[in-house]
Amino acid sequence: MSFRLTPAADDDVLAIYAHSKSTFGVRQAERYYQELVACFSVLADQPRMARQRLEFDPPFRAHFHASHVIAYIEAGQDILILRVFHAHQDWPNLM
Repeated sequence: MSFRLTPAADDDVLAIYAHSKSTFGVRQAERYYQELVACFSVLADQPRMARQRLEFDPPFRAHFHASHVIAYIEAGQDILILRVFHAHQDWPNLM
């Protein structure tokens, strides 16, 4: 399996990178970006490792990675990453 990002998730990742760069520097921003991409790949290989959030309509899976929550669904042979939120955001209400 592979992963795809929605435009909103792509914007989220770019914002995370920009914030990390301004707060922690380029090296840390690059490192965290690579961690996120590696996490996306692991989720694509094991799409059911995250808990399914059935209380949402439509349901999605939510995986916590470091300071972020990755919301995704299975889409055929791939996973579609819907959003990447900071864990302190009110992410359940932003879905």
